[in-house]
This record gives sequence, structure tokens and C-alpha cells, in this order.
Amino acid sequence: MKKLISVLLLTVFSIVSFSQNLVENVNNQVILRQKQDTPWRLVDAFTEFYNLPVVAQYEQLGMTIVRFEGSYDDFYKNCFDSGLFDIIERDQVQEMKMDYIPNDPEFATSWHLRQATDKDIDADEAWDLLPATNQWVSVAMFDGGLDMTMSEFVGNVDSPFNAVNGTSAIPYVNSEDKHGTACSGTIAARTNNGIGVASVGNNYVKVMPVNIMAQVYSGGGFSTTATIQIAAVNAAINNPNCVAIAMSYGGSNYSAALEAAFQSARVNGRGGKGMMVFASSGNGYSSTAAQYPANYNGVWGVGATTSSDVRASFSNFGQICDISAPGQSIRTTDRLGAEGYDPGDYRSVSGTSFSCPITAAASAVVAYKNWELTDDEILQILSSTCEKVGGYVYSNNPTWPLSTRSNELGYGRINLKDAVIATPNPGGTPPPPPTVVSNYTVNSVVVTPASVNLGETILVNYNAVVAEEINLMTTFATFIKVQYRYSTNSTLGDADDIIIGVDSVSLGGGNNSVTKSFSYTVGGMAGPRYIFVTINYDNAAEETISTDNTSFKVFNVVNPSMVGADVRIDLVMPAANPWTTSLQLVNTQWRATNTGTVPVTQINYSRRWVNCTSQFGCVTNATWNGNLLPGQSTLLPANNSYVCINLCGGAFCAVPVGTSNTFRLDVISVNGSTGDADLTNNRLDLVFNRLATNQEDIIGNYPLFDDPNALIIEDEYPISVNIYTVTGMLLDINRYNELPKGIYIIKENYEDHTNTYKWAK
Repeated sequence: MKKLISVLLLTVFSIVSFSQNLVENVNNQVILRQKQDTPWRLVDAFTEFYNLPVVAQYEQLGMTIVRFEGSYDDFYKNCFDSGLFDIIERDQVQEMKMDYIPNDPEFATSWHLRQATDKDIDADEAWDLLPATNQWVSVAMFDGGLDMTMSEFVGNVDSPFNAVNGTSAIPYVNSEDKHGTACSGTIAARTNNGIGVASVGNNYVKVMPVNIMAQVYSGGGFSTTATIQIAAVNAAINNPNCVAIAMSYGGSNYSAALEAAFQSARVNGRGGKGMMVFASSGNGYSSTAAQYPANYNGVWGVGATTSSDVRASFSNFGQICDISAPGQSIRTTDRLGAEGYDPGDYRSVSGTSFSCPITAAASAVVAYKNWELTDDEILQILSSTCEKVGGYVYSNNPTWPLSTRSNELGYGRINLKDAVIATPNPGGTPPPPPTVVSNYTVNSVVVTPASVNLGETILVNYNAVVAEEINLMTTFATFIKVQYRYSTNSTLGDADDIIIGVDSVSLGGGNNSVTKSFSYTVGGMAGPRYIFVTINYDNAAEETISTDNTSFKVFNVVNPSMVGADVRIDLVMPAANPWTTSLQLVNTQWRATNTGTVPVTQINYSRRWVNCTSQFGCVTNATWNGNLLPGQSTLLPANNSYVCINLCGGAFCAVPVGTSNTFRLDVISVNGSTGDADLTNNRLDLVFNRLATNQEDIIGNYPLFDDPNALIIEDEYPISVNIYTVTGMLLDINRYNELPKGIYIIKENYEDHTNTYKWAK
């Protein structure tokens, strides 16, 4: 038993002695592989003879890791002369990459992140070198509105702020507002999500969208003020996650107060470490540009490079350019729909507007790796690791002391990989990543009024609430989608549900409850009805409980009272009544006007020939549904259509040639009740007079118009235009608008021919 214990103790001792740290004193470690015929006892004798600490030993591989002291050449000679080993290899640190390629389909066209010529910022190689567990950071993008519900931004937005009105709501200013979406996409488009583009930040960097635009104009201009921009700077400073500001705009107005605000951000931002502030150098093709904010002290102006690593022709250069980044044909996000730059969701864009946020995002990546660095230290790393591209002259300049500089590109084109490599690891304990566990609910759904007439409008109010496990003031706001449904029962998601709206609410970042409202005009049938409000209906945000996301409210829909209900019927087409025609088919349309005092939501009416045989199909019933307020009108039939009346169909003729008949429209019921307040205007009789054969011969089979201004005028105007009765009497063309209703003949007289038309007035 004692012998066995001794063996076990020896084994444990051996394991402990070999389990040393393989990354300590790497340069003094050597890998020895013994020859196949070399027994282990000789290897042990060798290491013992030369007093070599054994770091590790792998029997199946035939390898021993030892640590030596003194001269490596002497150590190598001793190993070689022993004849025991066929591999004697000194250990070394090897820089590796994980070859991470995001699965965003348009990453391959994002040359600024990676391209075969390597004239890029080496973003993918930089990502491989970053820790995955550090606290994310954000870049404040001063621009316009942003759609927080876009898939590329869900989860990658931090504390949106509207500097114009001081709220967290940043809708698009107007239809011209799209620039900020493209800029923000270069910083924080969701990466490796299987859609669209990748961003420089690679989900380590979020965007803090800040609207500074009071109005946006076509062509790219916008209006703002110094106070709006100062409010934006203040918001960025007060956001503990924000490490940089990006401004892709410029103008000629100088503000000492705004310059002081930027300098304060450089000193007081990031809890006193300082915040990087970048602005586009401008697209003026100029070497003497002095636009603001790029020309303010403390703000770094950013120029643009092309995929060939030269200055983009449009990029301002000279003293306004401190540093450069890709800015031509940059693939990024676009405002959704027709109001974006393109109908699609992505766009290739050019301008220093995009080299600026790319640079800001690169500085944020450095801050992500080492949160202890000051703004000056981060700018030192960015500038000293720039690639001196373009074939320009780079030289020392005391005004730009951080690295050599050229007049065209400043310190050069940024290289994210080299900047990350040059960034030292932090010495302290990293701040913990935000562990936000949320639960979204809807409560207090109220429908006003609780009983409503068909065709009237209800107002729905509700509260959207988020509960989080950590202090709300330390988290970031998230935009969550909300869906509204209208139903005839209390079962959500069945066939009778009607989706009546989609909205979004901003929750988190200190705001755990939002009251919202919307309106809806009730149609259909009377009876109990239900309004459903569902938050996070698309499951875009992670939450602890998803079964409490829906709340509903029942209310009652009734038919409007007949008291005060009245409908008047008028003829729209044809243009006259009686209508005299030689045609067999006539298009007919009526107008229903609410002449009462209550809304009209339903009109049941019939159409029929007064003198009719049963075989012809005398009566047709129809229904109009909608919401006709007092004084409003609608066409019958609906949707601006018409009824094509066949005056003579096959063997059964309602209006034979040379006879008359009456086509009658009768209102049967209004709002579900028979009749209305005034029955005298519920009927309209349209009399058709069918021309006799001899009259047709007189008139001729000419094209029929109901507006003389619609006549077809050829390339040259006619010499004269005459108007006649159907019996051939010449009338005064200058007084055509005074003629009574009826059929007239109009002739256009040209030099070599005459065009003849029938005019139905």
C-alpha cells in the first residue's frame, strides 16, 4: 500500500511540475521532439543533466517543452549533439486571426472594410483582435431623424436625442431627411445578421442618433442653430456610453459658444477622459476651405479617399484635413421606401459625410478595446497608425505633431487593424457589460367613447411599460414596435382580425412607461367589437416574458340613429336628363350627398327600368358602406366606377330606336333603416330618348363627346369650327355655353378635310 501511495504522489507531483503557464517566458521555451527510437528515460536524463525545467510533456506526440537559460545557440548545440531529437524549435508568439467574415450579403461590396488590393481599413482583421466581452460604446451622430425600427438598427441604437425639441423622439424631419440613415449605417448597421451591410463598429459600437435639423431642404441643405448644436453636445457628454461625436455637415457661420462646447466635450466627455470630435472636411474640391464645424479648435476634419487609396477629387484638403478615411462608393443603409436615395434599402454613397463617421467609429473601436485611454491617446493611436498612401509627400509639421502629415490626406488613411494592434490592453477591471433583462407589457387600454355609431371615430389610449432588472437610468432606450388590431371577438390572431396600425415606442434609458394614443374610424356591422394592442409583436427585442404583451378592450358599435339622417341623389353621368342618344350602351353614375345632421355609414339602393319585362332583369340591388359626414358626398357606384346601361340587349330592348324609357334609382334604406328624413330626394329618374333611324341618318355615326374642350385638335389648328343643331341649323359658336341641353353637331374645318363630332350637352 505504501508503494502505491508513493507512485500516486510521484504522478501528482509530475503533473503539477509540468502544468506551468505556456505563455510565460515564451522566448525561453523550446519544443523538443525525440526520435522514434529514443526512449523517454534518455530524454529525462538529458533534461536532468542540463537542469532544464520541463514545462510540459506529451507522450503520444513524443514532445517535451523545456525552458532554457543563457545562450540559445549553446542550448541548441547541446540538443543537436545529443542525437536524441529530430525537432528542436524555439517557441515564439504568433499573431493569429480568426478569419471572421460576417454573413451580411453586401459585405463583399463594402470595399472600405475589406478588398483584395488591401487599400482599405482592414476592418475584418481588426475585429479578429478584439475581446468579445468588453462594454459596448457609442458614437453620437449629429444629423437628422432615424427609423429605429429598421432591422439594421434594432439593438444597435443608444439614447436617441432630438436636440430641436429636447425629446428622445427622432422621426424624420420631412421627406428630404435621409442623410443621417446613411451616415449611421457606416457606424452601427447590425453586422453578421444575414442581411444588408456590415458596419465599422461590428456591434461593439452603437450609434447615438441626435437630430439637429430644424428643417431639411431638397438638394441636401438643412437649417439648425448654435443652441441646437450645443444641446446636442451636452447630450453626448451626459451619455456615459458615448465616446465620440461625428458631424457630416459644414457651413460658414462661426460660433464662439459652439466652439467652446466642442472643447468642453474634448475635456469633460467620457467622465473626464475626453471625447473625440470629428467633422467632415467638405466636398468643395478646395485646398483653402474653412468650413465649420471642421475648422473649430478641438474638432478633427476628416477627408475622403477612394478605393485606389488616393484623395477623392471632391474632398477638401489642406489645413482643414487632419485625417482621412474611405469616402467614395461606400455601401450603407438607406431610408426605407421611395423617400430614400434609392427604392431599395441600401445605397452606395460618396462624400466626406461618410469618411467622417467611419473615422469616428474607428476611434470608438479603440476606446472599446481600452476604455482607460484619453481622447488624446486615442487620436495619437489613430494618427500614428495611418497608412501614408496616395503617393503624397508626408513630412513632420509642428502644427500636427502626432505623425508625419501630407497636405492631401492629413495624417493619412486610417487602418483599423493597426490601430487595434497599437492599442494597449487596459490595466484595470473592465466595466461590466449591461445585463438588461426586460419585460414589455401593455396596460390601461381605454376606448372612447365606449359606445359608438358606425362610421364614427374612436380614440384609443394605452400605456406601454418596460420592467428591467437593472437601474433604468444606466440603460439605453430601445424602440419597440406596437401593433393595433380590430376584431369582432376576443381571440387574437383569428381570421376576422384587421390590422389597423403599427407604431413604435421608446422605452428604457430612464423611461419605463409611455402613454400613446391612436384613432380609428369604425366600419362594418354593429355589435361588440375589440381593440387589441400588442407590444414587441415581432419579437425583435429579447424579454423574459412574452405572454403578457397583449391587452384588449371591448366596446359597442351601434347603427346611427335615423333622427337627422337624410340622403339626396343627383345625376353625374350622362350630362343631361332627359338624355337623347343613338348609342346602345351608356355609362351612368350618381352622387349621394349627406344632407342630414348625422353620419351616414350605409346606403342600400336599387336600380331598375320603369317600363320593363321580367325577362330583361328589371331590378338590381346594391349597397354602399363607408363614413359620410354631414355635407359630404360619394359617388354611386363606389370607387369612382360607373354602371354601363344597355339600352337594348339582344332580343329584349328597354329603349328601342325611336322610343323612351326611364331608368330609376331608389334609396331603400339609410343606416339600416327604411327611408330617411326627406323621402322626396331619395329617387332619381333618368329618361333615355333613343333617336329614330331617320334622325340617326341626319346626325350620322360620329364620335360622341360631352365636353367641346375635349375635341381632338390636330398638329395645326382648324381654319374654323362650326356648331349645328341635329337638323342642320348653324348656331353661334361663341355662345355655345348658352345653348340648352341636348345633342349638337360640331365640325372642325381644315384646308383639305373636315372632322365631325356629336356633342352631348
